[in-house]
Amino acid sequence: MRRLDPTLLPGGRTGTLRAWVTDRIVDDGLLPAERALVADAVPVRRAQFASARRCARAALRDLGRPAAPVLHDLRRRPRWPAGVVGSMSHGTGVAAAVVGSAAAWQGVGIDVEAAVPLPDDVVDMLLTPQERRRLHGWARPEAPGTTVVFSVKESAFKIFSPLTDGWLDPDDVDVRVAAEGAATAELARPLPDGRTRLHGRWGVVGGAVVTLLAAPVVVDRLGAWDFAEGTGQR
Repeated sequence: MRRLDPTLLPGGRTGTLRAWVTDRIVDDGLLPAERALVADAVPVRRAQFASARRCARAALRDLGRPAAPVLHDLRRRPRWPAGVVGSMSHGTGVAAAVVGSAAAWQGVGIDVEAAVPLPDDVVDMLLTPQERRRLHGWARPEAPGTTVVFSVKESAFKIFSPLTDGWLDPDDVDVRVAAEGAATAELARPLPDGRTRLHGRWGVVGGAVVTLLAAPVVVDRLGAWDFAEGTGQR
């Protein structure tokens, strides 16, 4: 288990988000209240659940927070300690989690997907024609562009759902990704503060695509958050 490369975090090395990732997917480290949630789950599901929560606890420690169970609500969204926002994900062989202070961030979303191309019929369902056109000439063979775009949509949903208690269909999120790692998601419906655009980063970790989006509490009106470069430019 290790810290996620800070170049994947909005704010970069000087930012206030903390994220950890692991490729050790085992049923280990669950607190009693967490284990009760997956008591009847198959072993693979328990291992994925446990691995994401080990990452979450490491990230919480980095944030200066004590270890605490990360449970979920009726819609299976994580319930974070008071004053914390966060997100977790697990895919084929990789799990990850990100947390931040609710004083600085109204929401964060992280997603992990196997770095393999999506089937054509799935691409047709999940990506808009405009998104598919933008991927013409994609030059990162280790990270299929269709998978990166889908993962960004998943990260956007993980911000939108807890803040609005609403739902986004795939074509409600218009994603743009750059080969060097920048990502933006334009939402068809706004967050409670009225914003419709989310910024973040993507990368490849252990054979998986990892995407991360974040929504700051306050946008500096004298400057702009330069997520593409991973720093807050003022």
